[in-house]
Amino acid sequence: MTASPQTSTPQTDVPQTDTPQTGTCPYAAAPAEDGIGAPAQGLERLDFDPLLAASVRHPTPMRMRLPYGEGPAWLAGKYADVVKVTADERFRRGTRVDVARMAPSLIAEDTWLTRTDPPDHTRLRSAVAAVFGAKAMEKRRAGAERTAKDLLAKMLERERPADLVAEVLKPLSDGLVHDVVGIPASHRTRVIGWTRRFLSGAHDHDCTMTAKNAVIDNIAALVELRRNDLGDDVISHLIRAEDDGLVTRGELLGVAVQFHQFSAMRFSAAQVAYLLLTEEGLLGRLRAEPHMVPAAVEELLRVMPIIGAAGGGPRVTSCAVEVGGSVIPPRSTVYSSYVAANRDPAVYEDPDRVDIDRRAKRHLTFGYGPHHCPAAPLGRLALQALVGALAEQPHALSVVSEQVRWASGGAFRGPVKLPVTWRSG
Repeated sequence: MTASPQTSTPQTDVPQTDTPQTGTCPYAAAPAEDGIGAPAQGLERLDFDPLLAASVRHPTPMRMRLPYGEGPAWLAGKYADVVKVTADERFRRGTRVDVARMAPSLIAEDTWLTRTDPPDHTRLRSAVAAVFGAKAMEKRRAGAERTAKDLLAKMLERERPADLVAEVLKPLSDGLVHDVVGIPASHRTRVIGWTRRFLSGAHDHDCTMTAKNAVIDNIAALVELRRNDLGDDVISHLIRAEDDGLVTRGELLGVAVQFHQFSAMRFSAAQVAYLLLTEEGLLGRLRAEPHMVPAAVEELLRVMPIIGAAGGGPRVTSCAVEVGGSVIPPRSTVYSSYVAANRDPAVYEDPDRVDIDRRAKRHLTFGYGPHHCPAAPLGRLALQALVGALAEQPHALSVVSEQVRWASGGAFRGPVKLPVTWRSG
């Protein structure tokens, strides 16, 4: 017996409902001020964005002037402020305001996870929650660890130097994402190409929209192909949810497209590998104490600046809200930087230092609140498999620094080419 079809909650320009936190919106709008510049583009290596560093030191959220969208934006960088912005329902994702932003195109559609709020957001997440549950991830752990070790072993049979991204990180991360999403090998190359184009941020509006529509069309064709061949992957769970009337076709496609963002995992793996191989003594420590691999992964996730801009995704205030001593007016675009919050000295002592023995609060790399990344367990699984394999192998890998090539102009940061060499024994 199927459930009655559920429709999305209508979206208004900015929802004006009261909230459990306050019951009203008592604050008067703050006077307009000139904003500071936008986040830096083309930063070298894994440098901490000067704007994000300033946002941690600044006593209140800062205002930014971004090149596209309506008005200035606010940037929350302190850990406590980021937690408030991401958890308080007065900061909404589901809005038709032309949000201030870095890119000319607003890629996400109203039915996508990043553009919805509870209860719709909760409903969409619940459709795929089992895919990323603890039992499901543990079933994949042995396979991920075996794949990481096998890829590394094959690389070590090649001539030196070898590109760790091409030989290990890309096939490991892409393979895991495709398997979990449910994309067969015959569709992967085509979907990867279009996805890379519309997520790169380096193309004009028409090119970006063409690429996005191509990805959606490919996913739609794949849904019909998979309808009679269901498994335990994202697409299969979404098909079942559509059949039960829990999600619409547009929601199904939007959720599937977002979970296919393989670039995030690939760049996470590249940054973690780079930090692991260049942080003095860390690899040796993990080789001697393999039980510390999970803690090392969490600390490396904390310090890596994977997002190439403010991060956190735009939210819009439904009313005037006080954050960290500043009153943010209604209809304001607000960004919360997880990268900055992860370097907050009020939370992390000596925050720029890699310390796998930390006992501080959990990092915010995967977000916080209702929009906490649902695929975080998969990211942790992949990185633990990678770090474990690198720590376990007997060869002393070292990065050929002068040959490393870094990403530029896109949504994510990190090495796109990571040459390594090694010695036997």
